[in-house]
Amino acid sequence: MRGQLEGLVPTVLHLATNDPHPRARYALLFLISQLALEFSPDANGDAEGYFQTAFPGVLPALLQTLPANQGIARVQGTAALAIANFCHPDSCTADHLAPLLGPLMSSLGSLLSGGHLFV
Repeated sequence: MRGQLEGLVPTVLHLATNDPHPRARYALLFLISQLALEFSPDANGDAEGYFQTAFPGVLPALLQTLPANQGIARVQGTAALAIANFCHPDSCTADHLAPLLGPLMSSLGSLLSGGHLFV
């Protein structure tokens, strides 16, 4: 299954950030969220999360989806869920988060301070 992810994940990320339909973006972001859970160290027994190590471009792509979906609470909420699943402490190390900590906090802060509170 891991071999198939190498071709799948870049395509899913591209579509999740560029598809014009909110329902498609929602489904693709949910898929990324589930992949981050399924390939976490809890499920596999790996020392580090495979998904987080093999696909370091996921978190920057997820951060792009938060402001891009302004006004579409369901898509923003699913993007935030995918970020939370990707950044789980058992899977994601400081090396993954450190370069993006500022934009991550800014995006999540703006999501919490404005717009919808219920998704």
